[in-house]
Amino acid sequence: MRLILEYPLSIVLKGIKSFIPKVYIGLKELEIGMKYPVRVKYGPSNPPLEWPKGSMVALYMLLYLTRGTKPVVKLGTVSAYSLESAGIMWAQAPLYAKIVGVFHLTRSVGLDELEEHGQRMLKSSNYGSIFSFVIRRGVQLDSSHIVDMWKNVGNLDKSIIKEYTTKLNEASEYLLSEMLKRLNYVELIYDGAWFEPIQHLPEIPQNFRTLKYLLNELREKRRSIKGLFSATSVGLCVFASDYEQKVQYIDLCREFTYTMKIILRSEHEDF
Repeated sequence: MRLILEYPLSIVLKGIKSFIPKVYIGLKELEIGMKYPVRVKYGPSNPPLEWPKGSMVALYMLLYLTRGTKPVVKLGTVSAYSLESAGIMWAQAPLYAKIVGVFHLTRSVGLDELEEHGQRMLKSSNYGSIFSFVIRRGVQLDSSHIVDMWKNVGNLDKSIIKEYTTKLNEASEYLLSEMLKRLNYVELIYDGAWFEPIQHLPEIPQNFRTLKYLLNELREKRRSIKGLFSATSVGLCVFASDYEQKVQYIDLCREFTYTMKIILRSEHEDF
């Protein structure tokens, strides 16, 4: 079974604070913060290579205040048709999410093409001096830095978050204008959507590992592992292995969604 994060993009069109999607394992809706006995197994999903002609695609920007000199903004795309569209953004644990626009594509487009165009436009603008812009390919934003951000969110200056959020909204408007001028294969359907997760400190232990360490073991040994799984209110998920009582794997819920099969032990004991 795959972790499902149900929340369509249309519901956040006018903006939402304290955003949490519905989280499911199969048909079972999970209570946020509750620990569930599960088995996990390596099971990656492969994204398509392109967006076909006629697709409805949302380009989004996610804000992170991590270690470093500048805030990081990740650009990404998601199908606007998907019931998980807003949930997938939440599952990357940003402080704030802004949807640049939802576009109808009049030709087939490479999966990362809109993100790459957006990154180039923003880096060459005045906003390139304010934010570091990253995309799916190239320099990646480390999951451990995002976990650390949320561990220390209570220490972040709220006025600074608001200032960067305002600047990000301005950057989004600039990017939308530039894309509509430069790209003749995008037709704007709507814009203005945004959301932010609950802005409080989730319970995160001081010592943790990111999911890549568990995935390496699952890949090499080709087996499933028992443990306890939970989802936090800010888009981070936690797995504590029964075999390593003191080890907790904490990562973006999106990483769990796209790399693992998760089965509730009460429903299916074996894979």
